[in-house]
Amino acid sequence: KRKNLFGVLTMMIDLARAYTYDIDISGQDKVIFFLTLNQLYNKSSSFGVVKTRRTLYSGIIYLARIGLIECLQEEKIPNKLRIYFKDIKEKYNRQYRINCYSIPELSIDLLEQAEKIIIKDKESNVRAKYFCQEAAIRSDKQLATLSFQNIKKQSKEVDIFFERYKRTTIRLINKQK
Repeated sequence: KRKNLFGVLTMMIDLARAYTYDIDISGQDKVIFFLTLNQLYNKSSSFGVVKTRRTLYSGIIYLARIGLIECLQEEKIPNKLRIYFKDIKEKYNRQYRINCYSIPELSIDLLEQAEKIIIKDKESNVRAKYFCQEAAIRSDKQLATLSFQNIKKQSKEVDIFFERYKRTTIRLINKQK
């Protein structure tokens, strides 16, 4: 599994090198690049990453969760790019804008933090393949903002389900010891 995520990470770093926008365009001195999911998918095979679109997206979201890449929120995108994304979104009548990414400076601290999150996820049985926005918000809302474009409110139906699930689980534990 780590090998698969490593392939996605190296692909994202290589694509960042090829599609990086300098300080004149981005208005920031951190590495910013953007590609659609289709562009990422089409380029992935040339990097030896053979995944479906959904699995590729899940890998990117998980890398963002552990902090090795950042999916930029609207307010973190430079104004010039935000206007450009809005124009493209309207021109092609899309629901979401193009994803904009940033690769943080790799350091020992960053890698240790990523490892802590991976260990915590493993202990909590969080699976990268099924990690979704709802799970991210419930786990850690601040971490969720690193992974998703727009954070929506938690679902009331899921709240009701978890409350019932928790009550039933506690009842079974108490009954069966």
